Amino acid sequence: MDSLVEVYGLDHPEDKEIQFVVMFSKYRGRWGVGRQKGKTTWEVQGGHRELNEELNEAAARELYEESGARTFRITPVTKYSMTVDGEKSYGLLYYCEIFELGELPEEFEIEEIRWVDSFPENMTYGNLHRLLFKTIQQWNIEGTTWDNFTMREKKKEDIKRFDQLAPHWKNTPESISVASRIIDSLGISPHHKILDVASGTGILLSVLATKEISPKRYVAIDLSSRMLEQLTDEFPQAETYCMDFENKIKFDFCFDYIIIYDSIPHFDNLDRIFANARHNLRPGGKFIIAHSRTRAGLQAHHQRIGFKSPREPIPSRERLIELSFKYDFSNIEESDDEFFYYLGVKTINVSQ
Repeated sequence: MDSLVEVYGLDHPEDKEIQFVVMFSKYRGRWGVGRQKGKTTWEVQGGHRELNEELNEAAARELYEESGARTFRITPVTKYSMTVDGEKSYGLLYYCEIFELGELPEEFEIEEIRWVDSFPENMTYGNLHRLLFKTIQQWNIEGTTWDNFTMREKKKEDIKRFDQLAPHWKNTPESISVASRIIDSLGISPHHKILDVASGTGILLSVLATKEISPKRYVAIDLSSRMLEQLTDEFPQAETYCMDFENKIKFDFCFDYIIIYDSIPHFDNLDRIFANARHNLRPGGKFIIAHSRTRAGLQAHHQRIGFKSPREPIPSRERLIELSFKYDFSNIEESDDEFFYYLGVKTINVSQ
């Protein structure tokens, strides 16, 4: 069987022509290869694109089905074609960084996944994989890897990643339990207004509903429109906005509570989030940053999954006190025993 592989870049052909996605994925510095049920050869993740499926959706689906990846970043590297016996088909090559793995799904075709330093000799599509891997290596050499992305590009990729995760997102029992304890401690009542920042699929709203607490106004904001779609599927009346809390934001009314739960590691501009909290809280309103893990627990978790953050995942106590003073928050509460919790009260006499 004669075959010819051609690499084009990302501009050609049109997306509608792409039939396959192929992913070279890394987890903790090693490459992922899978073995199909009943076979002895190995292959990287990838497969056919389903009818009307977006390319990134296809890549995320195949990556999950063939590795168990739950949290990851993917980026397209190049489009390519493979001609076999005169018939040409088109694919899209991705590079993937996996941060968190679940169990390998049993209902799909991959029976075993291994993480290797070098690829085995008995690869199912050896010639194709070797050529595409050279393309990945060249792509890395040219400096387009994640470490060199601008903040804007990283933000775009974060949005893509959470959009991909949204349909499969499940909050852990630990996260739900901590959220419940936080809601209990705040004394939220029907006359309060709440801003849920980086709401995801709505864990806080779900806890409020379970406790039969109906605040006067609940607003959820998130970078990921797909996460918000999941939220409104369960709570159709919820008020949601797809926006970035690291941009300047000013609502035309003020909140009693602004809460960032289980998402502070994803924020880089802490000055902006404190400024936004100050501008959107009523005097005496409360700004809460909380996480279901402690500082040490989250750092250990990130080490286990190979995630590298440009700063501490949860800001230090000193940094939080500095920001609180700078943006006129007082009556500071902070704990880091069973889970992380920060609360600051907007100073009543501060001018807007």
